Amino acid sequence: MFRFNEPRFQEARAAIHPETCISCHLEHRGERTTIESLDYCQHCHEDTVLKRDPVDISHEELIASERWNTCLGCHDFHGNHLMEVAEELDDLIPLEQIQIYMRGGESPYGNDKYHEPLTEPVSR
Repeated sequence: MFRFNEPRFQEARAAIHPETCISCHLEHRGERTTIESLDYCQHCHEDTVLKRDPVDISHEELIASERWNTCLGCHDFHGNHLMEVAEELDDLIPLEQIQIYMRGGESPYGNDKYHEPLTEPVSR
């Protein structure tokens, strides 16, 4: 979350307040996230250009055509899942599976993560 405090994200912070968990998550709502629109990514990534784009339709083209609903087909919100990224748009995680996950269902991104949560309290 500290990255969102960088000056370059000032406009995104004003629009979506990504620097706090409650911007996307509220307890006792019965859903994993409160995000209702899948254009959330555009607030930070509308200028994204990749030198070696891994997808058959470039990110630049997807952005130009405002296909923000495709982002989560390869990228999870937190970017912490170990997963193989699709190389063809036809191989994305289906939007329906992502929406089920957002409502509390099983993760379409898998269970393996870069960093596992702490299971024991940290003593100081």
